[in-house]
Amino acid sequence: MKLLKMKFIANGSHVGALALALMALMMFTSCHTTEENYRASYELAANKTKEGVGADTYAKIVAEQRRNTDVVNGDSVRIVAHFVGLIDVEKAQTKRYNVVLRGFKQVVNARSMRDRLIKEGHNSYVLYYEKEKLYYVIIEAFDTREGAADFLHNAKSRVKMNVPLDNLWILEKIN
Repeated sequence: MKLLKMKFIANGSHVGALALALMALMMFTSCHTTEENYRASYELAANKTKEGVGADTYAKIVAEQRRNTDVVNGDSVRIVAHFVGLIDVEKAQTKRYNVVLRGFKQVVNARSMRDRLIKEGHNSYVLYYEKEKLYYVIIEAFDTREGAADFLHNAKSRVKMNVPLDNLWILEKIN
């Protein structure tokens, strides 16, 4: 009789362990994120941002926001207004209209480019745009839009350094 009782307890512990293992297996397989679930939630969020607007219209809106052209002295120039932070420069040394040579993700690269421009004789400095997390290297700055536009259109004759000058634009410093 004692032998049968022990056998039953042993069989009962196997059933309990098996039930516990099945519960753990169900718990781990039902609570994980699949690529399909992730993609569906991403698409839902993306559609909410452009709710009520078709894909073509949304693309045109984004392109127009990036373009921001204005006419200065009879020429179209790209002028973008931003609140920016100052990097290694006092506010009194900066001006409202800044010709942007390039944007960098890392401040060390922006400082290096700025230093090369200063050695060439430019009044260069770095501005930080928080929204895009970019450090803009300013090649020259001006108090007027006309001065900045003039430099922009004559940059190839004014910049001796071997840097690409095809994508210059004007940053209007709001702060």
